[in-house]
Amino acid sequence: MDCISSIQFVGIILQIGGFIIIVAQSIRAQLRIDTNVSMNNRGNIVISWIFALGILMVIAGLMLQSYSLTDFPCHIGTTETQNEKLLDSGDFIFEKQNYSNDAEYGSINDVVSVFEHRLSNLLNEDFNLPQDVYIKFENCGIPNAKYVPSEKEVIYCYEMLEYSFDLVREATNSSSLQYYEKGDMVTGITFFFLYHEIAHALIDIYNLPVLGKEEDAADQFAILILFDILEDFGPSYGLSGILTLFERESQTYTYADELKFWDPHSFDKQRLYSILCFVYDKKGPNAFPEGFIDSKLHNELNSCKVDYEKMKEDWKRVLKPYLKSDSNFV
Repeated sequence: MDCISSIQFVGIILQIGGFIIIVAQSIRAQLRIDTNVSMNNRGNIVISWIFALGILMVIAGLMLQSYSLTDFPCHIGTTETQNEKLLDSGDFIFEKQNYSNDAEYGSINDVVSVFEHRLSNLLNEDFNLPQDVYIKFENCGIPNAKYVPSEKEVIYCYEMLEYSFDLVREATNSSSLQYYEKGDMVTGITFFFLYHEIAHALIDIYNLPVLGKEEDAADQFAILILFDILEDFGPSYGLSGILTLFERESQTYTYADELKFWDPHSFDKQRLYSILCFVYDKKGPNAFPEGFIDSKLHNELNSCKVDYEKMKEDWKRVLKPYLKSDSNFV
């Protein structure tokens, strides 16, 4: 039985005990009335106190039964250091297969090296893990990124990196962007989808509550981390890469009957606007590349009903029990 279940169980016991006391005293009082048995003032006061005790037990039981993890922390009586020793028995472990298609995509190994440093160091500095979680770059045969719960593995396919490079090349073919700026666009795409899958891993490992679609929550986590780790995130090319990908993917389907209504992900256009709205709420219109916001999109983003700071605090609240004491998480 976990901590919260134990607290709620105690609440149920208190309610049952309180009800028994109330019913027993009520029956005794009724019997005295029926048999014309009188009692002195002291006896009446004792009965009243016992009756009040029963009511208080019921109220306390109801309160305990309604408590959640944030209302009643389960690590009461455990110091922060002891709690870390209890939980931090694992690490994020980075692994990569050899990538052989250097002739066409020579920068992929450089991009992966950036993530090897960023992911293994930053994640392990922030999170206590009850077991190891592997982050793997490997060949999959198709562009994809996924979390495998049974293996506790985040897998990022080299084909997804190749797809990102091709997408950026096509989208910027007629532009004057420098080579490194296009590389930043690929980096932004890769960071977003990696942290999206890492969010799934955290939700699984910590059994985090998710109200709504888990895929939307994972997108929000990725946005949150990107704001924190990418320098000057907003007008950066990293953001441009993410927006370019979702804009291009949203044009894949021509007719409504081609849409994947069964897919757990929101539609690509919805995901695009979710990112746009959070960015706009955080940094305003100047967050976007020059010329990206026209009057129509500006009016649409002004109508967004999102709150970046609330989303940030919600994630911090659910992750707080699992962060290290010296964590700098967002």
